[in-house]
Amino acid sequence: GYDRDWQAVRRLKLSAQPLCELRLVCGPGPTLAEEVHHEKPIRTHPHLRLAMDNLRSTCGACHREIERCRRYGKRFEAAMNAATGRSDGEV
Repeated sequence: GYDRDWQAVRRLKLSAQPLCELRLVCGPGPTLAEEVHHEKPIRTHPHLRLAMDNLRSTCGACHREIERCRRYGKRFEAAMNAATGRSDGEV
């Protein structure tokens, strides 16, 4: 869940990386991050819930897009590649 530990890790991540790391919707320019995305979902990887290397700072638009892609069955990397035109999975 999103308890006090999560809130602390979330603040730390946004402080360490204040710009959107995904750039799926917001484009190539710098956009302030307002969300923190779990690359590997909590429901399948609960042990990574607070792992910094499983987190990506995102703007709201990119976070909504990646969650939409997850709901409709697209893999995370495929959604990023399709949105950014990348083929190597680079974030």
